[in-house]
Amino acid sequence: MIRPWDGHSRIMRRCVAVCVCVVLALPTTLHARHLKVYSPFGPELGELEVSYWTDTFAETDRDLSGNLDRDGLLRHSVELEYGLTDKWKIAYYADFEHQTQGDDRFRYVQSRFESIYRLWDHDEQLFDAGLYVEFVAPRNSYDKHNEIEVKALLEKLVQDILVRFNPVFGREISSGDGFELGYETGWYYGGVFDAAWVGLEAFGSFGLIRSFERLRNQSHSIGPAALFNIGPLEFDTGFQFGLTNNSDDVVFKSVIAFEF
Repeated sequence: MIRPWDGHSRIMRRCVAVCVCVVLALPTTLHARHLKVYSPFGPELGELEVSYWTDTFAETDRDLSGNLDRDGLLRHSVELEYGLTDKWKIAYYADFEHQTQGDDRFRYVQSRFESIYRLWDHDEQLFDAGLYVEFVAPRNSYDKHNEIEVKALLEKLVQDILVRFNPVFGREISSGDGFELGYETGWYYGGVFDAAWVGLEAFGSFGLIRSFERLRNQSHSIGPAALFNIGPLEFDTGFQFGLTNNSDDVVFKSVIAFEF
């Protein structure tokens, strides 16, 4: 049964509308930091989650990540995520990069601040949904532009099939460009192993919404992924293989999370 929105939800809907208007009023860029398809679910009221993220760029023809050579790059992030309510969670990320070829220093490059609000309870509507808003504050020596990113977090579970889809809108606050459109999606099957989901994930960016890039200049990738849940421990891992000239050729990703 579809339930009506309560007063608190109406307030959150107004907040969502304000966030969207703010994003559309800013200039943009769209750079996915990590290869993760987000769920609207996470830590609930009073729960804390600590995560460690890595992306390994095993092979790529793309030039730079910030001011570092992208080929052979390792990206690391430490995340603290806390449930303010059963539906609303906030998070802080500290991002680091390590270039394995040449200068191998481990560098702090930026901070990220994230808010995720789940719009309704599980199975209350046709699909589960949430709103993701992230503010990126890089070091000036790495990137001089702050960014804001907004995603719709859509999820549907049908027996052993789990589908997630995140339309992504990214904006660079200090540039005069338009805003960009991207996507993150995952299709998983949970009937093979207990507490595990295996499937395919895909990530991409079309470029500026007002004038999409030609296909060869867009970024698109696809690859296998696996999600594991063992008590309070979650593990998300997989590979991505580039489909266009402007995509990284091979990237390995992993996320380890522990919930208190």
